[in-house]
Amino acid sequence: MLLLACQPKKPKEEYATFPQFLKRPQETVTPELFRRAFFLDDEAQKLCSSEALTEDILKRVKELSSNFPKLDGYLGDWRKGEQLALTPELYKRLYGKPGGSKKGLCYACHCADPRVDECGDVGPSLYRYAEKGVKPEELFKRIYNPWAFSPCSAMPRFGHHGLLTAEEVTHLVAYLLSPESPVNGGKP
Repeated sequence: MLLLACQPKKPKEEYATFPQFLKRPQETVTPELFRRAFFLDDEAQKLCSSEALTEDILKRVKELSSNFPKLDGYLGDWRKGEQLALTPELYKRLYGKPGGSKKGLCYACHCADPRVDECGDVGPSLYRYAEKGVKPEELFKRIYNPWAFSPCSAMPRFGHHGLLTAEEVTHLVAYLLSPESPVNGGKP
């Protein structure tokens, strides 16, 4: 159900030629990762599946989602973050060589690198994200478990479900905040 929310919005005539990996992102990840991302019933997920999302329920979901690993630093390597954010197909199109990952799938819902025009618009644009002034630790938490900030949102809880390690999340943080990253106008 959540994947439908992350489908890129394109007119039907354009959708017919839209890359397959963005039409059906569930086919670009392993079945185990897909199951963990969207069907693992923990207490927070059960609360979010309630018929009525009351203020008390949303508050409880935030509480359940506020456990984060303590790290020495929250900025990893932006190049590794780019590898996680881009699917193998997008990476090959940009760089002409193998790379990318089937783990992040960031571009299914977000736009970030201006060279990538095949991206979703369900989530906010991440282009020039560093200009927002978000601190690395806060961004880490928002990627690791977004429900701590926006309970029951469609964004997968990457760290919480083990889809990404804490180290991998630091690489995504660097990809979004580093001035050298193409997201912020840097040259790859």
